[in-house]
Amino acid sequence: TNSSTFALEMKGMAYVLRSVTDRSLVLIDELGRGTSSYDAVGICHAICERLLATRAFVMFTTHFVDLTRTLDAFPNFRNFHMAVAVVRNERHETSRLSY
Repeated sequence: TNSSTFALEMKGMAYVLRSVTDRSLVLIDELGRGTSSYDAVGICHAICERLLATRAFVMFTTHFVDLTRTLDAFPNFRNFHMAVAVVRNERHETSRLSY
């Protein structure tokens, strides 16, 4: 379709919010990239609140640090920081996951 990034994100989230159950696994990566940061934080917060109410297992990646702070009020919310370090040396390359 000829839809904007924002419109596609919102269509996708509308489908998820209509279909989610307490047995769902929902993976969301960087929601809100198709709009301004100010609007995106509000949209992400509202979507997260709705998903937290469903009791589904949700993994939500975001660059909005404030979002993780405000959602701490929910008892079923956990905030994790994950990083990958790639170590290169003359013999081989390895990856190390830290969280």
